Amino acid sequence: MYLKALVVALSLLCAFAVAADERPGGFTLYPHVGMSMGSDIKNSTHHGLGVGYRFNSPWAIEAVYQGVGSEADKAKVDVEAWRIDGLYHMETSGKWEPYVSMGAGGAKYRYDFLPDRDAVVVNAGFGTKWAMSERTSWRADLRLVHGSDANEVSTIFSFGIQHRFGKRPDIAPMVRRDKPEPEVVELPPPVIFRTVRVNLDLKFDFDSALTRPDHVRKVEGLANFMKKHEGTTVTVEGHTDGVGDNSYNQILSEVRAEAVAKMLTRRFGLSPNRVTSVGYGESRPVATNDTEDGRQENRRVVAEVEAQEQVPN
Repeated sequence: MYLKALVVALSLLCAFAVAADERPGGFTLYPHVGMSMGSDIKNSTHHGLGVGYRFNSPWAIEAVYQGVGSEADKAKVDVEAWRIDGLYHMETSGKWEPYVSMGAGGAKYRYDFLPDRDAVVVNAGFGTKWAMSERTSWRADLRLVHGSDANEVSTIFSFGIQHRFGKRPDIAPMVRRDKPEPEVVELPPPVIFRTVRVNLDLKFDFDSALTRPDHVRKVEGLANFMKKHEGTTVTVEGHTDGVGDNSYNQILSEVRAEAVAKMLTRRFGLSPNRVTSVGYGESRPVATNDTEDGRQENRRVVAEVEAQEQVPN
């Protein structure tokens, strides 16, 4: 039964080790002392020795012997335990190297006045190593151990020094190579864009939303610009002077803006979803409303369209 457990554990560890990433490996030696705690075996000290092999990976395998001297139910008992463990090391950047472990093995209990007994034991735990040098580390280990002949879990704490044997990793010699001549790569000319825009500013007669003949050429210029730059849209804004009722002027400004928007879509063929109109009444004057010239400046429809255009090389 012991042999079956050990063969299974050893086979699994070797399979994992072959598939893992490469790390410095070699044989290891781990003399240690510690304490064993459990309900059957009273608190006691133990000594032990671990002999293992660290694969070129996070994995290691280790055969461990431990001897325990203690008392059980007022009778002296000596325990000899041995096991095969697998260790998986966590990757860290400093001197600390934590790991988790599990394994299986056997234990022999020798009593003064009772028959000896054997047990199969399994264990799992964790530990950490602190590197004193490239090959030697302090090592602390905590295990939970369960025996086949008892419904209890014992705790084993061990502390010792681990040393790794083996050759240093081979370092490839430096080969001096002549510096190659720099390759001249001809880069294509940079692509440069510029912002282009067109402004529309149409003046209207007093109390009128009728477009003038001179408006047509200016609106056509805006339409041609938008046809050239297909992704553009426009908002046509209508305005009035300050003469008259506010609500009347608001409606008048909207009618003026809509008249220019319809010219863009119906006469010059722009898609309606690219043209919107809005009226602002007398709320946004650009000149004084105290003079005729100022009021003429305020009776207006304006628009601006902006686009990006590639600059020829």
